[in-house]
Amino acid sequence: MATTAYREPLSWHPERPRFRPARLVVAWILAALALMAAAWIVPGASVEGFWGALVVSAIVAALNAVLPPLLAALRLPFTLIAGFLLVLFADAAMLLAADAITDNAIHLDSFGIALLVALIASAVSVVLEVVFGTNDDDAYTVRVVQRVARRSGESARIQPVSSS
Repeated sequence: MATTAYREPLSWHPERPRFRPARLVVAWILAALALMAAAWIVPGASVEGFWGALVVSAIVAALNAVLPPLLAALRLPFTLIAGFLLVLFADAAMLLAADAITDNAIHLDSFGIALLVALIASAVSVVLEVVFGTNDDDAYTVRVVQRVARRSGESARIQPVSSS
């Protein structure tokens, strides 16, 4: 086991993230399908076909690339529930922004309708990610553990989980 001396400077060597276009396209399509399902379930919400759902999903994805890091900084002192609600309200606001930006790609009667669509779309999206195996949080965690073990000079073997 490798040990470090007290007060030894730490070094960090970030790896470049992998860009996987196929995974991005699948996630985009699943988000559009989740949005279509939510708009179908919620009265007062409508999406103009699959292409409209793709456009709205792209707008929400672009806004999601910017807003959640800012929200994460704001919600640090809050509990998990407050953070979840804050992100949910932000998603509803993004859907309303997509309604304002696009020509009839999505129509939402009110903020409450947008909130309900955001909640249902998130739930449907989670189910679709599990069914299609596109949620790669576990793969990311494994890569991080292996990288930390490699840098510390130890080995990291991932044991398959037995189903009991």
